[in-house]
Amino acid sequence: MIQDSKHALKTFPNNLFSGARLLALGNYIAHFRQIFEMAYEKGSPLYHRDVHKLDRQDDNAAARLFSVAATEFLVDNHPDELGAIVYLFIFGELCDAYQNRHISHDERIKLVLRARYFVDMGQTFLKESPIYSKTSNFISALAEAILKTLIDGLISLIIVHRGYIPNLFPLLPWLHSSEACEHIFGMARQLVKDFTMLDFIFMVPKLGVTAREALLRANSSETEAKATASGYNHTYLDARDINVLKLADFPSAQRIRLVAFEEPES
Repeated sequence: MIQDSKHALKTFPNNLFSGARLLALGNYIAHFRQIFEMAYEKGSPLYHRDVHKLDRQDDNAAARLFSVAATEFLVDNHPDELGAIVYLFIFGELCDAYQNRHISHDERIKLVLRARYFVDMGQTFLKESPIYSKTSNFISALAEAILKTLIDGLISLIIVHRGYIPNLFPLLPWLHSSEACEHIFGMARQLVKDFTMLDFIFMVPKLGVTAREALLRANSSETEAKATASGYNHTYLDARDINVLKLADFPSAQRIRLVAFEEPES
């Protein structure tokens, strides 16, 4: 079973913004105030609504927070806030391991293992620390479970595709999610607010037309979508920059072991 990576990306801000915990990352901390002040600074890639009266189901807000632009802004303007920088970098890269259309599967494994090693080191630090505790200074148990499912799930998908699916067949990890189902159900609710199974069956022809329309305009309004607080922003139909041959090239078991040993040293 695979965890939805975009749902996970909305879980990690919730842990960062929670007043019930202070994330301790070695000699540094990560907390809401760092992101709040960043959102109100000149040139910030975040909007005010990303921290003020935040819609916690807003895909775009989570994507902006864990974007390269947000991390670079902190590095350039607040290099001393290393806790927040590392937190955004690690978990942003974890989601990118699923959502990126053109990186190799070797690189995806490296990204998820980096997150795994980061969490393992964090737990070891808290276990030995005399002042911090896992309960108050670490991500929630739910977030930790989601994280491990994402990591193990992606590696399992790569192994299964390499060993059990014949011929040249690409693995598209961003499609291993509930996003497509949520999109169809959202369109169905636009037609009938509280539909039954019979209603859904009768809606199938209309849903087919609506889904085809969504496919045809998948990339046409990306800029407008990112600029609005629209809750769910479905991107599973986005095929730009896709490299099918690279997505059909799977690392051997020996290569995976090599990547696993290389990553802690990177």
